[in-house]
Amino acid sequence: MPAIDPYQLLNLPTPDAGLEQAPLKILEISRQIDLQNSLAQDDIRFVNTLKARGNSFRRKFLRSLGYDEQTGDFSPLENQHLLFVGHVGCGKSTELTRLTRELEGPERYWVVRADITELLDPNDLKYYEVWLAFAKQVIDSIVAYNEAHPSAPLPLPEAQYGALRDWLSRVVTEQTQLRELTAQLDTSAQIGGALPFLGALLAKFTSSVKAGSTYREIIRTELNKGYSEFIAALNTFLAAVRHAIQTAHLGRGLLLVIDGLDRLKHDDWRDFFVNNVSQLTSVQAHVVYTAPMALKASGDLPNQFRHIVLPMVKLKDFDQGTPIEASYKALRHLVLLRANYRVFESQTVLDRLIEYSGGHLRGLLQLLSNACIEADGALIDEAAVEQAIKSLASSYRDWLKPAHYALLSQVDDNPTNEGLAEDMSALIDRGALLEYNEGSWRQSHPCIRTLPGYKHAKPEP
Repeated sequence: MPAIDPYQLLNLPTPDAGLEQAPLKILEISRQIDLQNSLAQDDIRFVNTLKARGNSFRRKFLRSLGYDEQTGDFSPLENQHLLFVGHVGCGKSTELTRLTRELEGPERYWVVRADITELLDPNDLKYYEVWLAFAKQVIDSIVAYNEAHPSAPLPLPEAQYGALRDWLSRVVTEQTQLRELTAQLDTSAQIGGALPFLGALLAKFTSSVKAGSTYREIIRTELNKGYSEFIAALNTFLAAVRHAIQTAHLGRGLLLVIDGLDRLKHDDWRDFFVNNVSQLTSVQAHVVYTAPMALKASGDLPNQFRHIVLPMVKLKDFDQGTPIEASYKALRHLVLLRANYRVFESQTVLDRLIEYSGGHLRGLLQLLSNACIEADGALIDEAAVEQAIKSLASSYRDWLKPAHYALLSQVDDNPTNEGLAEDMSALIDRGALLEYNEGSWRQSHPCIRTLPGYKHAKPEP
């Protein structure tokens, strides 16, 4: 008989396809753990963690985008730049996709979303390239709609996007090296029409920037030099798209969702969101960006942005120190949809994985993957979990310095956020310091507290 009865543990009816279909073999469990990509909309492994994060988050998020779920009132926003903030790997992409889908439809928004890291190189990213890539995404969404509805396409007069097309065409004309890049687009223009041609031109520019080709620096120079003109043309285009959507009763507003920006490295996100905030927000559109928790914790969050934080899953009551059963229940479910309940030696083993994740979803999956690698046999037992914790802890030990351990120890002694004594954003950026309750409470990552450096910085009383 299995050591864990998941139906009793999770209070679920039997049978549950997700639990029964979860892989049983250790190597298969490890192979199917994806630490980089969010879950698809229909993935049966999705677990609703909003209750474990705090009941008010969903309401706050929807209201921030102009929708009151309780009353059904909707007031579309047209020029708001909203940061969706949270720790890297805490589940932002999955939650953002699902929540913005609820805002999609004729009575709400026409939503255009994309992971910018799939379009551009996140290790070498400029703010103007994001708008170049997203102009293409907007056009792609219109072209796809028109192809699916040939008898009633979205009306968008060529004059309304002519300035954007003309600016790009002029860049190509003036830069002889770019003519080769776009030489094959004339046929596309004749076959598909002016709007698909503009999309194809943007695609050429975007792919060249991402690939780091010989054309990238030329394109960057032109975008940087002519940014004001480019943005003016883009704003005219976006206003026309918004008007067309409203006129055709396909949405009461246009919402752009830019995912992936939370994965920028420390110096890169500071340059992107802080140093170039005026240029970034010069686009007249309603935009949601994912952003790292470290940006908020740095104290440098520009006032041009509104922001909302996706709270971490809290595993214990901060005042009482007692475990929060709803949180453990949600994370048990998350694990058991990826690893069959029969592979765990006991519930204690499962809960220890959760405890040492600190409520961080990607960290929990990393621990599960480590435990599969460390398992001596077909079961994940206590020894495998202890080795998994040591393995994850070692990844922090490789870069933590004595001063980091001292600071983490001080935070753990007084976890209430009473202000920034010094910049902690680098520790938050790399997951060594976790923030809860939207940043009002902090603690070091539980695995770090097992390291000798931490114990030396925090001697026994």
